[in-house]
Amino acid sequence: MVAAAAVAVLVFHCMAMFFADWVDAVPFAEAPAAAVRDLDSLASEVSYWVPAAALVVALRRVWPPALLVLVVTLVGVGYTMFVPHALNTHLAWLAAAVVTLVLTGTALVFPARRQGQSGSGRTVAEST
Repeated sequence: MVAAAAVAVLVFHCMAMFFADWVDAVPFAEAPAAAVRDLDSLASEVSYWVPAAALVVALRRVWPPALLVLVVTLVGVGYTMFVPHALNTHLAWLAAAVVTLVLTGTALVFPARRQGQSGSGRTVAEST
């Protein structure tokens, strides 16, 4: 539940930055979106780093290398957002973070098959 809420806040952050007109059309979303768009404000940084940290904490039990890649990509996104960088650099980090999160989520939903099992759940010896 914490991970889902963190992802929702991060999605709102991205939407407020890249789809400002759409977000501002939603009742009661204009003020928080304006705070997010002000990259020099503490509110913008808090609205990124707190849910990013909450997401990492929520996923702390996943395979450590996957969690490390997620941390690195989230830091890359935040760094390129709040320290001036080219938009292409920021979007590359953002794409890497999205792919990492999707792969991690997929791995949690579809656990790895045990060695010696076919797709049907039977062992290889039983299927021949």
